[in-house]
Amino acid sequence: MTPIQVQLEQVANARVALAFKVIVAMDLTLFLTGYGWLPAAVHVSRQTGPWNAAGTTRRVHFADGNSAFEEVLEAREPFRLLYRITGFTSFMRLLAREIEGEWLLSAEGEGTRIVWRYTFQAKSRFTGMLLRRLVRGSFLAYMRQALARAVHYIEANAHLSEEPRR
Repeated sequence: MTPIQVQLEQVANARVALAFKVIVAMDLTLFLTGYGWLPAAVHVSRQTGPWNAAGTTRRVHFADGNSAFEEVLEAREPFRLLYRITGFTSFMRLLAREIEGEWLLSAEGEGTRIVWRYTFQAKSRFTGMLLRRLVRGSFLAYMRQALARAVHYIEANAHLSEEPRR
């Protein structure tokens, strides 16, 4: 079955190393604030280590009482963070086997190009059709809002960079 992918890009006015550090340390409740019927993240539990280390796991809890399990698959600081989302307790458990999330960062001028991608593995061809509509509609809008918040947070912390601007 063909995976369903959605991707957004935005440039942050901050160095790559700082942008990566902010992304891996960011409190999810600051940028996953919900969108329409998609709930906000309200807290994280059982995190086993830093979010920039392969093998680290955590459970993300949402405002509607549901949760999902996340695991870092690969972390190549400061350019890539790949993670898998499974163990959904929401309706997503009926539609997807798993989701891979990925942050890709690269230098662009004085800033950082941030690519945020999700790849959904549908449970069946039928659920894939439903999932495709969801992902290309409400979920994409949820991501767009979340990425804008993440970039704002990165830029608000750009002064913390140890690298001098040239």
